[in-house]
Amino acid sequence: MQTSDGGSSFFCEESASQKPSLPKNRRSKRGGDKPYSCAICETVFSKYSRLEIHTRMHSGEKPFSCSVCEASFAEKSKLKRHIRTHTGEKPHECNICDAAFSENSNLKTHMRIHSGEKPYRCDVCDITFVRHKELKKHLQIHTAEKPFACLFCGLECAESESLKTHMQTHTDMEKPYSCQICGASFAHNYLNQHMRIHAKRKSTEEKEEIQ
Repeated sequence: MQTSDGGSSFFCEESASQKPSLPKNRRSKRGGDKPYSCAICETVFSKYSRLEIHTRMHSGEKPFSCSVCEASFAEKSKLKRHIRTHTGEKPHECNICDAAFSENSNLKTHMRIHSGEKPYRCDVCDITFVRHKELKKHLQIHTAEKPFACLFCGLECAESESLKTHMQTHTDMEKPYSCQICGASFAHNYLNQHMRIHAKRKSTEEKEEIQ
């Protein structure tokens, strides 16, 4: 579509031709600062426009579509942020080191590097972190969680990078040991460990069949 200044727009504001039938939203009985209530979950809002956006979470309606990749969104603002992945636009600039970002939230996280702010604290050892994902990764030290498993030998790793390094032992050498079930080959005699993966899968499938 064309914008008022004659330029092109990446988004379409047309809703789907058929919308799911939902209960009618109403004014909240609570009134006050949040007079609008969702008829489904009773969440309340200060503006009716926010209630309309919220209702799309229940209906699945996503009226704002990207003309480049056909991704669709419930909010126009989310579409605008998405468009930057195509245009490369980074309007949020750091006034200290000139780094630039497509989203303001990423700029705020970046600014903690300069300010030294570390708002995410480990409840076990009190170490603090700039990003939540760094804290989540750190917590694996305390929980002994190892979510990344090798498909060849079953070795479990706490970090994806550790698993990638380990996988090189399977990919960069001669592989004289072969699995008769799936054809996987190994640089070392990990065949016994690998066969346990098949045995575990078979046991799980048998249990599901019984149920």
